[in-house]
Amino acid sequence: MAELTVLEEKLSEVLGLAQAAQDATQKVEGLVDDEQITAALQQMREEAAETELSGAFERGLSRASLLGAVVWGMAGGPLRAA
Repeated sequence: MAELTVLEEKLSEVLGLAQAAQDATQKVEGLVDDEQITAALQQMREEAAETELSGAFERGLSRASLLGAVVWGMAGGPLRAA
């Protein structure tokens, strides 16, 4: 199994925390009757969802960049004439 870089580890932690925050705010929202608190919890959940999405996007970009570098290297560098 390939080892994760420090950045990938931290990104995974952030994604996990964002997912947990979404679950927690949804559960707490069901227990609260105050509209201001409910609104704040909804905002927190939306921000956690945005964080999760952007983190997943960044992770995808890193893998795509790595794949591009490997393909580029296998091809002998920049596009070359045949």
